[in-house]
Order: sequence, then structure tokens, then C-alpha cells
Amino acid sequence: MNVLESFEMLTSVVNFLEVEFSHFKEESKARSRLSTFCNDHIDMIQMLLQFLRAEPCGDWLLYLSIIDPMTPHFYAFDIPNYSKWLPVYLADMNNLPQSHPIAHQPFINGKHSVNRSGNPISNVSSDMALEESINRDSKTKGGIVGISKESGALERWF
Repeated sequence: MNVLESFEMLTSVVNFLEVEFSHFKEESKARSRLSTFCNDHIDMIQMLLQFLRAEPCGDWLLYLSIIDPMTPHFYAFDIPNYSKWLPVYLADMNNLPQSHPIAHQPFINGKHSVNRSGNPISNVSSDMALEESINRDSKTKGGIVGISKESGALERWF
């Protein structure tokens, strides 16, 4: 048996196990509320792990694909700003290839997140990069804290 045949056999076994496990989960959900809770909890953790993977790796398509199934949970947990604006954001980002193709291409290439270290899997979201750099600098000693009442000092700092 060569490598290709081994890989195909392994792929078919994994696909079979995935289908069987899916059937098992559905049957157990039908029998037990605890099983339903546990399976839903596992699904939410898997979504969170995929979301946490998408940003550092700069994987725009994974990032967008995981935002969609996460959105109903913001409604369920009564988080109004995310509930209201995530569907709008998702629609805008999914329409980006048509509306702004020049901006879309860098996102596909992993430029939707910021990499300050050069390490290929250490990207952070742009708002986190802002918090870690400019906002932190402004809140530490020698920053904007304590001089904001003096307009001349504030202008010099900026």
C-alpha cells in the first residue's frame, strides 16, 4: 500500500467516524438535557477556539466564517451592541469583494490584523494593537495622564 492509498483510507475512516459521532451526538441530545447542554457547550468552545486561531494566523476567511455562527450567542446572552452590529458588520465584510475589492485583497492576505513582532502567528486585532501601543503610552507616566488640563503640554505630547 502506497502513501496515497493510506491517506485515502485514513480519510475515509475519519469521515466515517465523523458521521457516526454526529449521529451519536444527536441521539444523546434526544435522550438527555444534560447531553444537550454539554454538546452545546463543546460547540461554543470549538467556535471560540476557531475564533482565537483566526486572528493570530491572519486567516480572514476563517475569521468571517466563525463570526456568523457566534452571532446568535450574543442575542442569547443579551449583549446588545454585538447583537445589533455583528449582522451589519458581517454583511459589510461579506460584501467587501464587490464593494471594495482593493481593500479585500490585503485582508485575504492576512492584513486584517496587526503583526508587530514579525512572528507569523502573533497577529492581534487592530483595536488590540491600538490598546497595546498608543493607548498604553498615553496612560503611563510621561503620557497624557496628568497633563490633559494644560493645553500647551497636551499639544506638545501629541
